[in-house]
Amino acid sequence: MNFIFNKWLPCYAIEVSAVSLEGHIVIIVAPEHIDGKTALELNEGAIDLQRQERPDQATDWLTDLSRTKSFSLEARQALKGREELIEVRRHAIVVSSTFVRTIVKFILHAGGLEDRAGFFANREEALAWLNHLHQEE
Repeated sequence: MNFIFNKWLPCYAIEVSAVSLEGHIVIIVAPEHIDGKTALELNEGAIDLQRQERPDQATDWLTDLSRTKSFSLEARQALKGREELIEVRRHAIVVSSTFVRTIVKFILHAGGLEDRAGFFANREEALAWLNHLHQEE
């Protein structure tokens, strides 16, 4: 895994994917095809970033799957049970593929996280939802 650190915006670069922190939101940008290794790298990068930059604080996550076309069985298995590793307050998911949306809904349901997640057509809508809920607190 390659690490790129910027004093103002830490970012873990993973091939054409990235994990960054913008305020109270961990942003994950996923590639076109997600296999087990990529899924774990993205998830571990997001968890590491949250623990490093916002220790002991629940954080909102935005996962951008808008370019994702395939989500392997290994990726689904790799993410199973990982929701217990860190406190995610809300999870906005940007997705354009019906197939990927169905897979992600299944993963969220299996982890008991569907009540804290929202699906959006674009990143702007997802950020607006997260920021609105954050301001209400």
